[in-house]
This record gives sequence, C-alpha cells and structure tokens, in this order.
Amino acid sequence: MALAPAQSTLAAWNDTEHGSTALAAGTVDPPTDLACTAGQLTPPTFTWNLPAGGLARSGFTWSLSDGFSGGGTLGPDDTSIVVPGALLAVGTGTFTLYANGPGGWTSAPVTGSLGMLTDELYFCSVP
Repeated sequence: MALAPAQSTLAAWNDTEHGSTALAAGTVDPPTDLACTAGQLTPPTFTWNLPAGGLARSGFTWSLSDGFSGGGTLGPDDTSIVVPGALLAVGTGTFTLYANGPGGWTSAPVTGSLGMLTDELYFCSVP
C-alpha cells in the first residue's frame, strides 16, 4: 500500500493585541555623609545620613572584605553600626554599605577602611 504525498496548504491568521500601562523609573539612593570613629578599645563605628530621595528603603546591608569577613542587615531608619572587634584582625579591610529597596534592588555602595593596629587599637577612615 502506498501513501499519497503530502499536499501543500496555505494557512494564515492575524491577531493584534494592545495594552497600556504607566511606567516609572526609580533608583535606590545610597546613604550620604559616611563617617567613622575608632580608637583605643573602641571598635570602628560608621555613621551616615539617610538618603533624602529615591525609592523607599527596606533597610541597609553592610559587609567587610579585603582580609576581613562579616556583615549583616540593618533597619530602614538606622544611621550607625559598630563593627564588632571580633570580626577584625591586625591589618586593614574595607567596610561597604548599601541601601536596600524594593524588588531586591540596592543602591550604589559607600565604603570606608577599617582595621586594627594592635588588639586594643582600632582605626577607620572614609574617602
């Protein structure tokens, strides 16, 4: 039994969809005026001003790097963090702070340096 060859068929359809919405762009503004203090028996304390604009913050995230490790999250109205001396060692590292916004968005980072000269003498600086 032989099968007949396939026949050519022309088929077409057309369906147009329309939609509308309002789009808005936004940014998560970083904290401003980062500053720090440290000294003998005084671990680094970083302070900042809250961003004045941008999308609503859900909090802040801070981290240590370049030889140190650690970090955490802070509330949306927090304006300071004392970096626990137990996270530091003799040497220098970097403190990084981000503002967190909706949808997992974050601000540009603000950074400072921190570390220990001895097990009792801490230091920090902000560029």
